[in-house]
Amino acid sequence: MQIVTIEGVPYDWLKRLQEIHAHAHVFNGANLLLEKLESKEGLICLLAVENENIIGFKLGYIHPDGVFYSWLGGVYEKKLGQGIASQLMKRQHEHLLALGFNFFQQKSPTSIGGEMNADLSYFSAGV
Repeated sequence: MQIVTIEGVPYDWLKRLQEIHAHAHVFNGANLLLEKLESKEGLICLLAVENENIIGFKLGYIHPDGVFYSWLGGVYEKKLGQGIASQLMKRQHEHLLALGFNFFQQKSPTSIGGEMNADLSYFSAGV
């Protein structure tokens, strides 16, 4: 597996990215619209690729307040449990540090009711 980083919309990978997004259990068939991707300033896409197919993704963008927002991610259902999401997140953090970001924001489900809470996180020295 390799991780490909694309700054901007990953047009060449869009169809497969949309398929994985739609089938990820947290999105319940929701569509990832091209217009939504194109509207995100400073979009950074990390794609986990195996045999020229996307098996996972992590997307984020620069929020209008200047904080990088780690937005969406997913892994192909047959590849779950292999640490792909963790590798994508780690690589995203490394890329953001290289761009000069010191912190990022993400939303994650709580253990109570699955509600989404925003977390502002700082990078540690070990990423």
